[in-house]
Amino acid sequence: PTRIASPQWPQRVWGGRESIAQLIFDRFWLAELKAAAPDWLACREVFERAYALARRCTLPGLAQGAARAIAGLVDKNLNDAVEALRLADKMTAEIGRSPGQDDERASILLSKGDTADALAIWRELLPGSKDEFDLQQTYSHRLAAVAAARLGEWTESADWLRSARALADEIDQATYCAGLLVDEGFARWKGGDNRGALDR
Repeated sequence: PTRIASPQWPQRVWGGRESIAQLIFDRFWLAELKAAAPDWLACREVFERAYALARRCTLPGLAQGAARAIAGLVDKNLNDAVEALRLADKMTAEIGRSPGQDDERASILLSKGDTADALAIWRELLPGSKDEFDLQQTYSHRLAAVAAARLGEWTESADWLRSARALADEIDQATYCAGLLVDEGFARWKGGDNRGALDR
């Protein structure tokens, strides 16, 4: 099959198109999650067919969104982080990297317990990448905060939570923002910044 993407694809392909594709896959995933008896193997097959179609039709954003969805499903719903990473590597070799795929890889590494490797990806990926997969950003920043906290980097964790809250403010998630605010205060306190914790 034709290779359709590489790390050098322009931002308009990495960003909006991948983000839109991810919204589509998220809706399928949520529908399956709400089913009385979710069939994750069937859902995975649908995603894999979309991935194959995207490659045949040279639709890089769709292929990147499908690749992320496949790896995430295998990790979160089939509880197989090792297989999820294998698939992520295989698809990256086929279509190249994208911000969304890198973000999902970090999430898988975190669930697998490779916390330092996950945080290393987010440290490189998230700063300045808002336009590339903006709808996922606030949740990715929160996961980066979790990773930093697990490593005892409480000040960094608090900073990630603050940026997650700023991004959530932009999409009007008041309840989620309140939770982030509480978490940030706790992280500031754990990092020895008592005044910062009280200012939250």
